[in-house]
Amino acid sequence: MFSIFRNLFSKMIIPSLTGRAGVGLLILFLFISCSDEQLPTGAQLSLVRQHLAVRTTSISYGYNTNLTASLTVEGENTAWELSGLPEWITASATKGNGAATITLTASENKSPDESRAAMLTFSSTATDYQYSKTISVSQPAADVYITPSENALNCIPAGESKMVTIASNVDWTAESSETWVTTSKSEDGQLRIKVEENLGTTRNATIYLKRTGTTTIVSTISVVQAEAGVTGSTEMMVFDVDGESRTTTIQAEASWTAYSSDGTWITVSPAIGNVGNATLTISTMANISTNARSGYVYIRIGTATKLSIPIQQEGVQYNVSDTSIELKSTTESGTFDVESNTGWSVVSKPDWLEVTPTNGAKGKTTLTVTPQDNPNTTQRSGSIVIGRDDFSGNKTVSVTQVGKTFGDLDSQMDFPNTGGNQSLTINTDGQWTASTATSWIHLSPQSGSGEETLMVTVDANPGKDERTGSIAVSVGNTTQTITVVQVGRYINISYDN
Repeated sequence: MFSIFRNLFSKMIIPSLTGRAGVGLLILFLFISCSDEQLPTGAQLSLVRQHLAVRTTSISYGYNTNLTASLTVEGENTAWELSGLPEWITASATKGNGAATITLTASENKSPDESRAAMLTFSSTATDYQYSKTISVSQPAADVYITPSENALNCIPAGESKMVTIASNVDWTAESSETWVTTSKSEDGQLRIKVEENLGTTRNATIYLKRTGTTTIVSTISVVQAEAGVTGSTEMMVFDVDGESRTTTIQAEASWTAYSSDGTWITVSPAIGNVGNATLTISTMANISTNARSGYVYIRIGTATKLSIPIQQEGVQYNVSDTSIELKSTTESGTFDVESNTGWSVVSKPDWLEVTPTNGAKGKTTLTVTPQDNPNTTQRSGSIVIGRDDFSGNKTVSVTQVGKTFGDLDSQMDFPNTGGNQSLTINTDGQWTASTATSWIHLSPQSGSGEETLMVTVDANPGKDERTGSIAVSVGNTTQTITVVQVGRYINISYDN
């Protein structure tokens, strides 16, 4: 009888027991049952607990943040399902059995004009266990956004066009605070920004992005355009005294103009240019002064000078190695050097000199000075002028040519009445001549060159009186006179004893 009751109890009552009371009754039942008699071989007693609960009642999402939420399912041995999901929410699971964690993910609400909401239903699908829970979900309307891919633009001085991508959930317009920045919308919805060339100082502008039809500024783009500059060598350019053309390269960040500080002798070409690299040709006129001169070539952008190139041109310089030359009385040449930074010529010279060459170019030149033979015993002098006609910087070389040497001769030669020969040594390095107006005096040779011996022959004196004559020996413009004295005849009387 008790076995029958136990079987009925286990089939009808035990499956409906839940909680602590059911567990207690089950223990009591098992105790009574075991004390009465043993279970049949292979038989088992079992108790299946069923439970299901969701504590969450509502979920609030952000329109583009906090887009996930967790739904915790408490449960045992009970099947469930989640229904009522709107299209903007996805669930990691919509069906299950027992405990679980469901991730609910909302998509971004891109509409700035509409919020959205839904009611989800969580319920048991078991036939012997009833449970249902309603969960509200909501998401606000999106904030209006007009987001540029760049919020700050640094633009080159030459001006440029830039494309900025705009991410937006509304139709938008762009407006610039400055006239040198203009905007337009491309066909694919990008913002085209055009910046003009900057010929002044650094400048700033702001582009305002607004929702079409409103005055509310949603976002901004700042535009900074740097002041344009010019780079290039500022090393002094030194020009030849005769004038020349030289080149230099500049790099400009905007349109530029070039001019010189003194257009009378400095020119620059081209005078205008655009952004980028440019080659300038700077030319100078010949400097006809001994003074060096200097100036500048300026590169300007707008009204501001951006680059100054110093220019220097040396003055005319003539230099001679010797300011005076002494030459021998012969035609032996002498030399001196002319060093100059420009062309030169022999402006003047004495007639008795030959100078070669008579002109030259810049640099060092050796001049040969060849005199004519100086026949005189006195020196002569003159000047060689090197340079240009009517130029204050000419150089003068004084030239002196010594005269011939002429040694002193005996002032008197004495001869006996019988006559005879005597020699006279002439000491000179020049041409000499000897002459006499006296008929009884004979000279041989009567001319010569250099040191020679003059033979003086005197005839016998037929008279009893002394007689005199003279000899003239000349070297160039100098003459020495030798007096010739010859005694008269005399008679020797001898007495014989």
